[in-house]
Amino acid sequence: MIRVIKIVFCILFCFNSIYLNAEETQNSIEIKETPYVIISIRTDANEFMRALVEGAKLFAKSIGSQEKVISLFNYGNSEKQIQDLQLTLEKIGSNAILFMDANDEKDLIYLVNIAKDYGIYFSTVFNKPTNLWPWNVSKYWVTHTVPDSLLSGNITTQEIIKQIDGKGNILVIQGILNNSTNKGRLEGLNRAIKNYPDIKILDSKVANWSRAQASMLVTKWFTKYTVDDVQAIWAANDEMALGAIEVLKEMGVEKQIAVSGVDGTKESANSVISKELTCTVSTYPYWQSGMGLSFAYQAYLGNIDPLKLTKKERAFYTKTKLITRENAQTFLKNNIINLPNIDYSKLWEGKYNRPMQEFK
Repeated sequence: MIRVIKIVFCILFCFNSIYLNAEETQNSIEIKETPYVIISIRTDANEFMRALVEGAKLFAKSIGSQEKVISLFNYGNSEKQIQDLQLTLEKIGSNAILFMDANDEKDLIYLVNIAKDYGIYFSTVFNKPTNLWPWNVSKYWVTHTVPDSLLSGNITTQEIIKQIDGKGNILVIQGILNNSTNKGRLEGLNRAIKNYPDIKILDSKVANWSRAQASMLVTKWFTKYTVDDVQAIWAANDEMALGAIEVLKEMGVEKQIAVSGVDGTKESANSVISKELTCTVSTYPYWQSGMGLSFAYQAYLGNIDPLKLTKKERAFYTKTKLITRENAQTFLKNNIINLPNIDYSKLWEGKYNRPMQEFK
């Protein structure tokens, strides 16, 4: 009888062990389940933004989440961006990672709080209020990265100043006024021209990052100014620069006036090769979105603890590259025609050493 009891006890013990091990295995599987990959940005209507989406897809494919990519576009509507994120997370829950650019600086705190409330690890890019930082909010906000806007604005200005021999009038096409990227690029412009007393800003207006609006603006300017009045057009992004070039081509003066942009898209690189656009700056969008998601993913897996990272590891400028007529063909081949091979495990490889000014 005692032997029978021992046998029954052994069977029950083994069964319980098997059950517990199965339960642990199931929990382990749930923890390691590939997450949804969410990208929330302004638009998919231009090449640069589409490259950000492609970067997110490339990263998602690298972790087996290629069928779980969710792209949210707000088209300049702040309320839509906030609502779309809320509704998406209500539907899919917390098994997700997120990369986002707030439509407006003031929107970011709402977006951050939504992600934090759902326990979603995320990274941000571009637009951010100066007093809002990942370490002041939550462990879930892993990183904030941005291409060095001041540097981009400065080196494109230097290039067009060189093109016009250090003297002349510049028309300035800004993006959106309440936008940190626009502010940084404009500051880079202003710093560059301080060293050139013969350079003058003839006029400066916003075109909301839009090619169509930039075209209308430049058309209007040339009802006020003559071609001889304008030596260069500085634009805060490629879309607006290409909009300006469309007008100059209609006027037959596309190679008489220096034009600069920022983004380094395929179209802008080809325009540089054609000697229409003077220069642009690549901000490596495939790397930007993919690596932002990689930071969030590593935190999601528990491989990094955001609370143990330094400020400089959680907020930093990323590398940029000036594209001119000397290197545009090589850049186009190596970064756009052939997509770059990115090692997402090298988290800080694209970090630029100049610290963000707010916490030097």
